[in-house]
Amino acid sequence: MNIITQPTKMEEVQGLSEEKALRIKKIESKQVSLQELYLWLMEPINVIVTNELEYFNTVLNTFVEHPEGEVLKLVNHILNELYKKPATMSLTCEFMTITNTTTDLFIQFVGENKDELTHVLDTMSHATSKFLRESFIEALNTLFSKGATETTIFIEHYFINNFKNTLVQQIIPSLPNNSLTLGKEYSEVAKTLIINNLSNEFIPMSLIDFYGEHCETVDEEFISKINDALFSVPSPEHMELPIVQSDSVRAALMKLLQRIFLKEYTAPELIKMCINHIKDIEMKRVNGATFKKQPFVGLENLGCTCYINSLTQQLYMNPYFRNSIMNVKATDETPYIKTYQKLFTELHETKVRYINTDEYVSSLKGEDGKELNPYVQMDTHEFLSSTLDTIEKELKSIEGQENIIDKCFSGTLVNQIVSKECEHISEHEEKTICEQMNIVVFGEKNKTSLAESLQSLVNGDELTGENKYFCEKCKKKVDAIRRTCIKTPPNTLILHLKRFEFDYETLQRIKINDRYEFPRELDLYPYCIEHINHPEKKDENGEYKFKLVGVLVHLGTLDSGHYYSYIKDQETGDEWFSFNDDLIDKFDINTLEESCFGGGQYSKHYSAYILFYQKEKPTMDIPPVKYLDDVKNNVIKNNLNLISNSVILSNTAMSDYLIQQMQYINGEELTEFKDTTVVPNKMEEESNKEQERVEKLKKMDGERKCIDESLIKDLAKTCIHYQLTHETMLYGYSRTDLFQNELVTLLSKHQSIVDEMLTEEITGETDDDLLQKTKMYITGVNASLATINFFVRIFAIGNKDLLTKYAILLVNLFSKSQRVGSSFRCLCHYIRLFCENPLCSDIFTKQIVSGAGYIMCYTTLRVHSTQVKKVPDYSNLYILFMKSLAQSSQTLNQTIQNQITSINFKKDTLNWIEKCKVSVDNLPLANALTELIIKTEPNIRESFINFVKDIQDSKHPLEQVLSIAYSELTKYIKFNNEAEVQFFYKYLIDEVHGYHFPSENICISNIIKNSILANLHVKSTVQQILIQFIQNNEKEVYRCILHYHELFQKSINELYLYILDNYYIQLWQSLIIPKLLLESNLFNFLYFNKKSYCSKLRYSIITLDTALSSTQYVEEELIKNLIELYQIIISLNNTPKPDYNLYSLSILTYHLAQRRPDLFNISILLKFSYPNYIETQIENKEINKEINQNQTGMLKCVITYICEHKRDDLINVIKDKSFDSIMNELLTNSTYDDENINYLIHMIFSNNEEEVLFDFIEYFTIASLIPIKERVELMINLIFKDEESIRRFVNKHSVNKIILLCSQKVFMPQVLKILIPYLPTQIESFNICRDVLQKFTPNKENIDIIKSLLNKINNALERVDGNTNSIMFHLTSIIGIINKLSKTEEIKEIEEEIFKLLTNFENKGGKLQQVLSLLLISTTFIKEDHLKLLHFLLVKKKLTTKPETAEAIGKVICENQENVILRNEIIEYINSNNRSI
Repeated sequence: MNIITQPTKMEEVQGLSEEKALRIKKIESKQVSLQELYLWLMEPINVIVTNELEYFNTVLNTFVEHPEGEVLKLVNHILNELYKKPATMSLTCEFMTITNTTTDLFIQFVGENKDELTHVLDTMSHATSKFLRESFIEALNTLFSKGATETTIFIEHYFINNFKNTLVQQIIPSLPNNSLTLGKEYSEVAKTLIINNLSNEFIPMSLIDFYGEHCETVDEEFISKINDALFSVPSPEHMELPIVQSDSVRAALMKLLQRIFLKEYTAPELIKMCINHIKDIEMKRVNGATFKKQPFVGLENLGCTCYINSLTQQLYMNPYFRNSIMNVKATDETPYIKTYQKLFTELHETKVRYINTDEYVSSLKGEDGKELNPYVQMDTHEFLSSTLDTIEKELKSIEGQENIIDKCFSGTLVNQIVSKECEHISEHEEKTICEQMNIVVFGEKNKTSLAESLQSLVNGDELTGENKYFCEKCKKKVDAIRRTCIKTPPNTLILHLKRFEFDYETLQRIKINDRYEFPRELDLYPYCIEHINHPEKKDENGEYKFKLVGVLVHLGTLDSGHYYSYIKDQETGDEWFSFNDDLIDKFDINTLEESCFGGGQYSKHYSAYILFYQKEKPTMDIPPVKYLDDVKNNVIKNNLNLISNSVILSNTAMSDYLIQQMQYINGEELTEFKDTTVVPNKMEEESNKEQERVEKLKKMDGERKCIDESLIKDLAKTCIHYQLTHETMLYGYSRTDLFQNELVTLLSKHQSIVDEMLTEEITGETDDDLLQKTKMYITGVNASLATINFFVRIFAIGNKDLLTKYAILLVNLFSKSQRVGSSFRCLCHYIRLFCENPLCSDIFTKQIVSGAGYIMCYTTLRVHSTQVKKVPDYSNLYILFMKSLAQSSQTLNQTIQNQITSINFKKDTLNWIEKCKVSVDNLPLANALTELIIKTEPNIRESFINFVKDIQDSKHPLEQVLSIAYSELTKYIKFNNEAEVQFFYKYLIDEVHGYHFPSENICISNIIKNSILANLHVKSTVQQILIQFIQNNEKEVYRCILHYHELFQKSINELYLYILDNYYIQLWQSLIIPKLLLESNLFNFLYFNKKSYCSKLRYSIITLDTALSSTQYVEEELIKNLIELYQIIISLNNTPKPDYNLYSLSILTYHLAQRRPDLFNISILLKFSYPNYIETQIENKEINKEINQNQTGMLKCVITYICEHKRDDLINVIKDKSFDSIMNELLTNSTYDDENINYLIHMIFSNNEEEVLFDFIEYFTIASLIPIKERVELMINLIFKDEESIRRFVNKHSVNKIILLCSQKVFMPQVLKILIPYLPTQIESFNICRDVLQKFTPNKENIDIIKSLLNKINNALERVDGNTNSIMFHLTSIIGIINKLSKTEEIKEIEEEIFKLLTNFENKGGKLQQVLSLLLISTTFIKEDHLKLLHFLLVKKKLTTKPETAEAIGKVICENQENVILRNEIIEYINSNNRSI
């Protein structure tokens, strides 16, 4: 027996059994044998308790140091024990350590015993924990990485025999390939498992991936079965197809087929198998919203058919009515019954989310016998009545047919007239299908519940007075009651809530939105004739008990609204559903009150309109139902077709597979798809060599020729339909372009397919059959640009003769189309792309510019009719038309050539833009027009002259497209000589100053500037022409430079600056500014009597600012004039806001202040301030902010200059009246930038005479202004910057007066704090300090000032004579001071000064007794500090108390119970000196 000599140390653990604790000690003492350790390890493990795991880990770690015995058996035991860990229990370190140690033992002793190894592998392969599975896979990887051995081969055979195990399928792909010896066997087993599991769809993804990676040869039978499983189309006989319907399994199998396809030799057979399966699928558009998500199906709303849909769903969901109507033997004489039988069959059988209701609605008739208009809303109660009446009539026409309407919905009412004066009762019975419940009853309060309405029927109306009832039996008029009672309740009770009533005040029909309650369980027995005649009887059979099964809701007003339904599924349980046209969703019946009762604080506009109740004990059974076989089969066929599209085709893996097939036929290198990544197929590792790649392509091309032409045609057609119908699915598909490109390549090599499609489009039997695909995919479904472009690309490949015929038909279709809606827009874009496609552009443009095409385009774009209010976006039509004309310019007849070169044609074809209901991108339109002008008007320069002449007499502004086009055309202008330059620019300069629409002036301005840019050599000539024009036409130049139209003003000023350069500044100096300053009424000129417009200087001044910034020298006279203009405008009152005139001028003037601050008069500048209006518009706020900032900037520049160069001037300014203005601006205007303002304050006060302060304080103490605290503090700190400056100031000014002035404003504590210590110590100071204290409310900020004032008062009292009269003179003041200070929480901080004041008062002969009496009378002490004051006067000063002060003293004592010492001393003093109190 071996003894362990190196035991693992372990801390003592608690919670172990005594025996296990002894084992740990034995291990620690190194007195344990391996045999003992083995036995201990073979015991059960408690994997839940951490201490137990720690114990086992210690034993295991000790054992593995020198393991012996049947180790694999031990490994198997430990693994089985580890499996006992609950899945919910988190992993612990001990558990993971034991697992890792065990797998290490497995690797070490794996070859020990084959039988035990099998047991271990069995245990491993059934691991449920992810951690354990990963540990086993890692261990086996380690084992196999050492190479193939007898043991690894044994394990491989085990894997082969247990390949069904999912863990085995995960393990094998993870093992190193070079150590696997049974690859072929693995593939065969994997193949067998895949085939065997196709039907139950339980195929692990790892198994499919493994087979795809390892199969070397391909079994054709296997491929065939996979294709059958994936692509077999379902039919009524085989509805279970395709075999594999799981999305994930289908995707994995499709990827497998793609991998197999890469092996080349299988490709032809794979293509054949795939296409033969799917070619007969009738491809349809499907997406995630195609199929129903709930058990029921919606109904399409055709416009205003919600009233039909909501009621139809109520009828369908009533199983008694639905099944009964389905069992009727309908004939041609019963069209309504046949309609509902067909509809109910479709609703029952279809799998789609909603069904089309065109046929259903068109078969319905109104009361007048005409078809219902789907765009006109009707009342659903009226529709209910007419529908049931019509069905009832049709039922009566069928011999032997029972009345289903009666059986399902009909009940019996009894209308009674009960005499009050005799025993006679008159009554007659009435059949009812839908009883109306009144909410509004004349002369009564509105009903608030169904119970009130039913009770109202039973209570009835009194017949009295003139309305007395004539009793036939008594032969006299008698008082009576007319009432309605229930005799026989229906099987299904329908109640109409009358929410639409006539308002006799407004004489209009209105909707009643009041709250109206109804129960989910309804008892009609209290309202039946039996109960009224025999109140003692009870409804023992429950014949009158009903349950709510449907609510039809109206949302909206009387004039416009929407109907929808909440319905209970009566056949399957208590679930409720919401039926809102095509949307079906679950409904929480607990929200019934919120959803259906109406009313509420704001009178909800949605409320119940018709209620449906079902008898708890129905009077009829639900009959068995048989749906119409022919309708059912059609629906099933459609369902299966949609399922085929959804399951088989609608996935990106199918798209990838079709791409590979097209690549193969196209003779291209195949692509391997990995998720969204496109990876060129390497086939084999060395295939990236160019020579091998070429050989491979040659081989593929040879095999392609072996493929049957009909198969290629089927593939092409399949891909075409696939592209068109599954475009929505392919929308997010990353390889859409690749799919289309491969398909176009395929079609270009097989043009006959395209020709066949074109032939199908051309040779229809009737006109309605022409262009079927075009109508379906381009104009019928609001096609995407991708689909339109795809059609053009494939058709353009076709035969030219066929394309010509197609173009003729297409343009004829175009000319007959309605010129509105998305269909027309798509059609225009479609034809435009044909005209732009180089393969067929000449064919289509020829059709557009001649005959019907030309007339259609021109008349549509012209929009001549004044009745047309809005038109759609005709951009595509315009571009199509212009480019077609440009391309066919050489073949146009003379009439059309003359027309398209005229300005009228250009303007007319742009008329639509003004009426377009969306914004239009002008640039592509202008480019198309530019192309037309270049092609049809060779002399561009002459075209410009004609263009300008043509727009002179225009009655409408110039369309922007024309302006952009002609601006672009300027680059094509060329001059042959100087004479042409002179003529061209003289004419345009004259016209740019003419009285045209501003848009035309702007266009001419742009033409001048852009043409110069294209011909720079003419600029000097144009400058001379413009200068000459200015000299001869100063009035027109002045008008244009300051033009009222902002954009033209901007354009003309920029043109002037560009042409004139520095002469532009001279123009302002010599003409514009002088003339502007001489305006008799500058305000009216600049704002032309319109307070809402203020831009006459906006861009002109900005342009001038640009000019000035680019030159170094500016005449002083011009700067002074501009400054004067600024000062004039800022002094104007009531200018519009935002004021763009002032805004531009403030920018310019600020820049001038930066250049020449010496020319500014600060005294004048300080007089004006732009008001800081509160603006709600962001633009106004920004403009106001800019103006104020520029004003501040000017001040900064000017004051900085004066402070640095003209100090005396600043002193004079400060002494001047304008000092008030600058103080007001600097210290109170919060809109100014703090940094700039602080800078100005610093400049003014840091180096100036102290006498400035007195004026400043006096100004602010008198003015009703509230300065900004931080700015005042900055200013004071600058003035009183040190002790010397303070003393100098005190020597020059009356401190008493300044302190009194400062005391008038609570915002001057900073000055008081500085100056109070310098008050002269004299009796006058007492009065000053008293007055100052009266102004202050003591707080934390000014407590130091109060202390200083009290000290000054104490110093003053020390100088007062001991004269009683003098002391009494100050008594009232002292009492007032103490009284005020005693009311604040801060009194404890100044109590020492107060006690000193009282002591000084007493020392000078003052009577503290009087102080005490006045204090107790004038204030109520409730604070602890007041207790201290009372203690000072009574206990320390030994003052006596009087009975009349008892209440005040008592309150002070009672309210201050915490300070026991002071209270007791006061009480003891009073008891000993004045017990009477």
